Amino acid sequence: MIYKIAESSIEKERVYHLIFNKYIEWGYFHPTDFPEEKITDEFDKRSETWIFIAISEYDDEVVGTLRLVRDYPDYPPLSLPMGKNFDLNQLPVRGKQLGEICRFAAEGSGLTALYLIKSVMLFAEKIGITHFVIACPLLHKKHYASFNFKQIGKEYLYKGVRDHNVFISMLVSLKEAIENMHQTNSFFDRIFKKQTDNIILPEPHAIPNLYDKFTKLDTAFNSHQLKE
Repeated sequence: MIYKIAESSIEKERVYHLIFNKYIEWGYFHPTDFPEEKITDEFDKRSETWIFIAISEYDDEVVGTLRLVRDYPDYPPLSLPMGKNFDLNQLPVRGKQLGEICRFAAEGSGLTALYLIKSVMLFAEKIGITHFVIACPLLHKKHYASFNFKQIGKEYLYKGVRDHNVFISMLVSLKEAIENMHQTNSFFDRIFKKQTDNIILPEPHAIPNLYDKFTKLDTAFNSHQLKE
């Protein structure tokens, strides 16, 4: 299995169809909700969104995915996907150090999920994300709490979701999440410490950065204002 960030349109299309199939199977949606048999949104087009995938080395099929969306508070109309259902002003951490983890889907064993999580964590460290936030069904609260995620705010209904539609938002620091997983999950501890050639991540200098772009624009604008 190879773990990487989706780059081609073909890989991304396969992701959208995988998410559709699994979310229908898990009862979140009905097939008629997505007649094109794929699930995607405006966040998939942003430069500060990264779609992690697990690809079979035998047939290049995408068998797992997990998405990371970096927060940008001034990005209209929403800076994070969970903002469609949750007041982002309740979050104690905002800005480029915050990322939302979402859109998990996978076929087969839990090993795929663990390697996707490892890939996201390694990448987050590279680009300076220090905190993760998630929106999850209430029934999964104990699972995420075991990794040190803390609930923020009250329960809410997630629009469009049919079953298990009572959600909560949870936050954790990357450092706490890694430390907790090492201490409480020996299997994950072995996976995280293992040197793996099957995780392929870009170097930070090769990653388009929306923050750098806006910072340069702000600096140029302010310099112009001062001269006037």
